[in-house]
Amino acid sequence: MSAETFFTLLSNLMEKQPPSMPADDGALNALAEIGVTAGEPFDIQQLGVLDRFLLEKSIGLTIEKLQKAMRRNDKLENGWRVHRKIIGNYGDHYDIRGAVAMFGLGALPPEEAVYPNTNMDSDGKLLNGNARYKIHFAPGQIPPAAAFWSLSMYDKRGFFIDNPIRRYVIGDRDPLEYNQDGSLDLFIQHEAPQGKESNWLPSPADGFELTMRMYSPKAVFIRGDWTLPAIERLP
Repeated sequence: MSAETFFTLLSNLMEKQPPSMPADDGALNALAEIGVTAGEPFDIQQLGVLDRFLLEKSIGLTIEKLQKAMRRNDKLENGWRVHRKIIGNYGDHYDIRGAVAMFGLGALPPEEAVYPNTNMDSDGKLLNGNARYKIHFAPGQIPPAAAFWSLSMYDKRGFFIDNPIRRYVIGDRDPLEYNQDGSLDLFIQHEAPQGKESNWLPSPADGFELTMRMYSPKAVFIRGDWTLPAIERLP
């Protein structure tokens, strides 16, 4: 997409959904300086040669920056990328809003749903179908969701992965088998775990990522008192 097309679409969007928060004033003023205002046609030819060049470069650089922001490994919790704030209530955090729009189209605020995700095991190694994994929830430490929770698997492109039992997600709505002490083990691997198929989330033969969803997460998660256990690589 060219810069002219992008900023024309942005102008039209601003007209249909006018920015109304005081926090947006700085961004609106910056856009106005290059001729982007609500409902007004954007003509990139009115800008100088250098400005036109920079705008064209800005599209690709911004996409690259958003991709890196979503994949950087700072503030990990046991290998999981976790957001307890901002998501769904972005304010002027335009980078996070843009990243969510790019990868997930939209997201609910943390009080309604959270979406921790990971692509690594407890040793920091990338998840791959040539290994077997387990996630263990200790007694009384099942994901604290007032509505429901689930664990989904995606390939490197963000799509569900075909598998022989057509199971793409596993969670509390499934007939899981708990251990005698009330703990829970979920098995993540390419081949079926013998005798533990009810708790099996099939993986592909190559790399993958996991997303834990908790709808109506309880206060212990929002406060940070409960954290997801790491993905354990089995021998």
